[in-house]
Amino acid sequence: VTQCDVGKALANLKLPGVGALSQSTICRFESLTLSHNNMIALKPVLSAWLDEAEAAKRDPDGAGGLLPPGEKKRKRT
Repeated sequence: VTQCDVGKALANLKLPGVGALSQSTICRFESLTLSHNNMIALKPVLSAWLDEAEAAKRDPDGAGGLLPPGEKKRKRT
């Protein structure tokens, strides 16, 4: 799962006040370079995404995945 995939999946959760997170925001969260307050604000959002991802993994007959069907990774040139 790439940082871009995480951002798109977070947008698909339809959480109030949360749009797609940028790859750089997710990267800064992973590297612990966001401010403490920003990390605290992102924690419930990322927890909700992780809960949904784990539920999708446990239920193989569920919605089919974290990303909408038809989304493909862009090839780098």
